[in-house]
Amino acid sequence: MRLLANIPHPLLKISIFTNDNRFTLKFESGLYEQTYKFRDGDGYDNVDAIIKLVTDQFCIDVLQLLNLQHKMKLSHTSNLHSANEPDFPVII
Repeated sequence: MRLLANIPHPLLKISIFTNDNRFTLKFESGLYEQTYKFRDGDGYDNVDAIIKLVTDQFCIDVLQLLNLQHKMKLSHTSNLHSANEPDFPVII
């Protein structure tokens, strides 16, 4: 995979890659990421077309999904940790 471009954004790292006649648009924030792949013939066959896709609204939607990913992780990992806590007798 080869990096073609980075799109500046104050909250996200946005990268465009190419690999085997396919473009990959990747959004990253902290420990979370979203990836969108475009095959040859999807209408997004160059870097400029991918850059035009990344609108303010697209970034807002991506941030909302990243927030949902974070909430899901917290929800599921907190359940896991509480289930693994040993039961200690109450000492008065």
